[in-house]
Amino acid sequence: MLFRTLVNVMNKAPPILGIRFGASLHAGTTLHLNLDFSNGLNFVLDDFTELGSFVEKLVGILNMLELGKLAEYLLEHLPVIEGAFVGVNNPQPFSVSLEVSLNDFRCDADGFYCSVPRSGGIILGNIRTKNLGEWDRLIVNNLGPFSAPLINHAIEEILGYINATGPRFYIPMMELADAHTVPSTPLLVCMIIVVVILIAGTVVYTIWRYQRTSVTTKEGVNVSLKRVLIEDLLLMGMCALTAFGFAWSNATTAATLTVGGEMHFMSFSLMETTKNMFQAGVYAFGILVFLFSGVYPYIKLAAIILCTLILQKPDLVLLRVIDYFGKFSFLDSYAMLIMAAGLQIEGIAEVEILPGFYAFLSSTILSILVGNYPTTVWRRNTSLRVNSKKKGPFDPETPVLVVEGEGDNQEIKRKKDTNWKRRLFLRIFNFVFIAGCIIPAWVLPCIRFSVTGLASVVQPDDQEMSLLELGKINWFFLLTCILTVGIAPIAYGVMYPRCSFFASWSAADALLLACVAGLLQIGQFVDYMLGSNMGALYGARANLLWPLLLLLLGSMWQWLLAAEHRFGITERVGRSFAKRKLSLPAEA
Repeated sequence: MLFRTLVNVMNKAPPILGIRFGASLHAGTTLHLNLDFSNGLNFVLDDFTELGSFVEKLVGILNMLELGKLAEYLLEHLPVIEGAFVGVNNPQPFSVSLEVSLNDFRCDADGFYCSVPRSGGIILGNIRTKNLGEWDRLIVNNLGPFSAPLINHAIEEILGYINATGPRFYIPMMELADAHTVPSTPLLVCMIIVVVILIAGTVVYTIWRYQRTSVTTKEGVNVSLKRVLIEDLLLMGMCALTAFGFAWSNATTAATLTVGGEMHFMSFSLMETTKNMFQAGVYAFGILVFLFSGVYPYIKLAAIILCTLILQKPDLVLLRVIDYFGKFSFLDSYAMLIMAAGLQIEGIAEVEILPGFYAFLSSTILSILVGNYPTTVWRRNTSLRVNSKKKGPFDPETPVLVVEGEGDNQEIKRKKDTNWKRRLFLRIFNFVFIAGCIIPAWVLPCIRFSVTGLASVVQPDDQEMSLLELGKINWFFLLTCILTVGIAPIAYGVMYPRCSFFASWSAADALLLACVAGLLQIGQFVDYMLGSNMGALYGARANLLWPLLLLLLGSMWQWLLAAEHRFGITERVGRSFAKRKLSLPAEA
């Protein structure tokens, strides 16, 4: 497993300093390495500040691999070079190959933790070059056979120096992350039992309540038991399925950072990520993720069941507020994918999405649907709705008062035209403003990732990514972003004040919160996850770019629209000023 990972990394890695690496495995213990200098070799060393920086990175990597004694030995015995000049210039493409054989190579059952004898465990040989003309023959026949024993002797000395307490040298390996794709059997059985009890209990409770209370339509006709059962079972079924999905995802791994397609070095799940964030000192974001992704969904589901099935009050303001804040359950999914995008290195470290991620994101989407259902559909046009007035039977003998007045009709018509024009202007303004705030983040870079440590040699340039490029990590994540950070905010603005349920789907503010709280602390989190000594090998930093400021403005405007629609702030302020004006003459 260890060799396969190494071979995969070398074959998939991009060129490093102009050198394309390749590797293959023979007989399970012999590694064939190939270095392809496709652009030749032009190497000049006259500025030793760069050499000093390289030595510092090398020492850091040796300390990371718990080879600090070797670093001390090299710094103590290597000569100090000052004022020298070294240069090699070969414009012709060429390649170098060699073989590394591991004798008496032993690994554990998983194939990760391996060891070789200190003496004769690692043998280097068969050094060859190609396309260097006469140098090929000289290196293959003379220099290679002469230098290989010297190198092997140096390797033995080094292994004996850093591991002198035992006969075998254990290849340094950092702790790997566990990936669980299925919950434990007891938890799975308990979840199924709870779902069955909830469904059965809903049937019994609905029939019992129907026999004791009556719900009527606008026309005064009693609602049928069939409709009541269908609506209640649909509501409870969605709540139970949502809770089941959240429990499943919280008990499994959502994604891993995989090296070489084999080794899982970092894992992402709700409980593990929250715990690791607290231990890494990332308290603010850890609390937000735990509250909105671990606690709030269950509180929301319980509140929905309480307000509808038990209290029979679907028009409560509390229910609508809880529904609106449900979009912040996307916080964990957004943060996880965005942080994982910053940790990727092309061909070497890649994010592997596991079923737990799909379960969590699907449950979050379903939870928003569950929140929309009782506020818009459940017991619609019945006596339980505040805005549903009972209509009595039509009596032709009852006189109808008709007020005729041309002036009154013209005034009413004028007010209707004014209100219609005002709503049209507001909708056009909402569309232009919100679209103008959202589109730049989709097409222009909004996040910049930087890789530090030795990994910066593989990926020296910063990655600047737009939302569209971030969405390419996973198709489901892309579709969710298109819906929640694209379609829903614009639809809410265009349809305002109708179709207010789009507000609960507009999750641009959740994305911003994930970016601000998570990405600005990604370096601290990665340092903890990989270990304090891993900074010399790999580190990550992130910066937020100006398109996110526009996204923030769009989110703030939507919050104002939602507050105005739900609480009538403008009307309340207008009435307050009117009362103050009326009271001023009296006081005078």
